Amino acid sequence: MKHTKGEWKIFPISNKLIQINSEKMYSIAYVWAINRELKEELEANAKLIAAAPDLLEVLIKLKEWEKTNFIEQSLLEKINNAINKATL
Repeated sequence: MKHTKGEWKIFPISNKLIQINSEKMYSIAYVWAINRELKEELEANAKLIAAAPDLLEVLIKLKEWEKTNFIEQSLLEKINNAINKATL
């Protein structure tokens, strides 16, 4: 995988701006809101971005697990689509 390795962490900068950094303090992303009323949505988006490496790892392991177990075809297609989208 080509993404920045390690845990991604959230660093609030203000009520309207959150930075997501890698363990090595590389900046991964900034998430911002137009106003403070969107703070809950802002935080949820930052958490989702910070969880991306873990989510991708789980999907890849689930795809490997499927080789010896059964996963419904529609779910397997969603897994494959998510992996492909995350690893362009």
